[in-house]
Amino acid sequence: ALWPYTPIATAALRVVPGFENVNRARKPDIMAEAAHVILNQPTSFTGNFCIDERGLRDQGMTDDDLEGYRMDESGSEELDLDLFVEKGAGREGSGGEMKCPRQLWGERSVS
Repeated sequence: ALWPYTPIATAALRVVPGFENVNRARKPDIMAEAAHVILNQPTSFTGNFCIDERGLRDQGMTDDDLEGYRMDESGSEELDLDLFVEKGAGREGSGGEMKCPRQLWGERSVS
């Protein structure tokens, strides 16, 4: 499974009650990049839960790289967290994070 760390700016997001600022989301491209990484894993990778940002960071992406996925390219808007993700989930050293196995994605643990 692949889940976004922040909301993804899609047409569906625009109809979610209470979500009024698409600038607090990321472009769908981030999910495509993360999916590409997953789809290029060996078949033994199946059945894992992955968070997009963590996987891309494990591929060497930096904060500067991830900035390119923001809807608000100026960076003046703080990104929201996705509805089902706790702050720090999928980030290195956050404790209790959900992440995928192998060196590529970290050790598997779900809290």
